[in-house]
Amino acid sequence: MNALRLICVLTLVLSYESLAQTCPTAANLRTSSFTIDGKCTITSTTVNQGDLSAGVSLLTIPEGDTLIINGNFNIYDDVDILGVLIVNGNVTTASGLISPSNVYVGENGHFIVSGNYTNGDGVFPIALTGRGNTTIDGDIEVGGTYTNNSGSTTTVSDTGTLQSGTFNDNGGTINIAGGSASDCETGCCGSTCSTLPVILVDYCVKENNGNARLSWSTSTEWENDYFEVLKMNSDESAFKVIGRVAGQGSTNELTSYEFTDHSFNQDCYYQVKQVDYDGQFELFKPLVLIKTNQVSDIEIYPNPTYGNIYLVGSGFSTVKIHDISGRIISQSNLAIGETAETFINRSLEGKTGQFFIVLINEDQQVTKRIEKK
Repeated sequence: MNALRLICVLTLVLSYESLAQTCPTAANLRTSSFTIDGKCTITSTTVNQGDLSAGVSLLTIPEGDTLIINGNFNIYDDVDILGVLIVNGNVTTASGLISPSNVYVGENGHFIVSGNYTNGDGVFPIALTGRGNTTIDGDIEVGGTYTNNSGSTTTVSDTGTLQSGTFNDNGGTINIAGGSASDCETGCCGSTCSTLPVILVDYCVKENNGNARLSWSTSTEWENDYFEVLKMNSDESAFKVIGRVAGQGSTNELTSYEFTDHSFNQDCYYQVKQVDYDGQFELFKPLVLIKTNQVSDIEIYPNPTYGNIYLVGSGFSTVKIHDISGRIISQSNLAIGETAETFINRSLEGKTGQFFIVLINEDQQVTKRIEKK
């Protein structure tokens, strides 16, 4: 079953243990070919794949391996996704100096993009009309708009699926096995789209009278048995099941669901798991809920520091890191507890100078100035 199966990868990523692995830096991807080994994370405002040389570099993510990029990802050469690539930002493909960029998603590959995907936009490093080729034998899920620009090609094979919030056919070539470009405008194109067991319309979590209330809606369900609600507190490393909600079986009617967690007492993650009658399941993306709190009690120490910092406090979900000039060098919208502390330390690794750490919730923000020597 293929519906929303890409999202389940996010949960796996959260629970992986650190093993021997080979991970690149942003600089590695710009200047040379690289093969991922293990689960790797790069946090940078913009990551460029490809360089100014006459050669063509190749980024390979083998089956069973994962690369997470927290930032925008520009692809100028070649990327082969046989495993999992998650980009928490926008993706742009463009021409290198001698050829168009080529993105290939293997039959068991998953490419998840939280923002927009622009296929063909600019030549590196000069902003001229560029070309990109995206070939999909596996799955691509784009949270925003997928744009196929003039001179570029998008190909979805008979095993591939392209899902996007919106689809913009901007004059490029589109090849859909057993279909046409107009299929992509419905939000999903490819042979497996018709097998989606649940089409999700709305999905959120909010604090209500001190409790956490999850709500979600579906427009279509096919042999949907039930939903499980999972939770992970900020000081925990794995999700646990806290409740179950019955599904509607098979229906084309708009259906709304709710679940209230009366044990909500700290910042945490929630996730909904959809289970079919045959036991197969899919996971919706994780959501963050912040317990109503004043973030002014946040402490970051030692300051100045020669190594890692420690963060004490809660009540925030977004972390931004600025350099002394005010430029944002890193940002995360899913950072609470130890996750935020780890994010800050990874972002400042190898850097020295003065930085501003901005911690934000829905109502306010607090800025802490630190010095790293």
